[in-house]
Amino acid sequence: MSTRSYIAEELKDGKYKVIYCHFDGYLEHNGEILVNHYKDRKKVEELLTLGDLSSLAENINPDPTKEHSDEYSKRQENVCVSYNRDRQDNDPENEAQILTKEEMFKNYWIEYFYIFTLDNKWKYYDYQHKELKDVSEDLKKLNLQNETIKQTQNNKKQSNSDEEM
Repeated sequence: MSTRSYIAEELKDGKYKVIYCHFDGYLEHNGEILVNHYKDRKKVEELLTLGDLSSLAENINPDPTKEHSDEYSKRQENVCVSYNRDRQDNDPENEAQILTKEEMFKNYWIEYFYIFTLDNKWKYYDYQHKELKDVSEDLKKLNLQNETIKQTQNNKKQSNSDEEM
């Protein structure tokens, strides 16, 4: 099953330049990659030039000396997989679109909407579309929660091993 997302750049006219990403749209994957590897407008624009993606990765372009395609066995690690470039769809429908927020939200099957804002920050809406959230802040919260869970599990393991002695 896929977690679908839109990746968008906010434009000065209030619209968004948008591409679709089919896999791993959840915050801990696409959100983390966007925040850590697509930090400036030039790189975001380069990503959007690829058009719709099967998967987002840290690098936009593959090593030209190696094979790269949408086939799992031929994918280069940590490189985006694009419908037009890597699957060779060459379909104008897979190119970035200019949409309003309302037009983006009409696509009910999109679970995460990532927006590179005019002030160069990654924000997102989840599938409920209620509130624009900060990707970095929510990732920090998730990491703290995950650390707390790990610590609790480690404490239980330690307690259980102490009881066995």
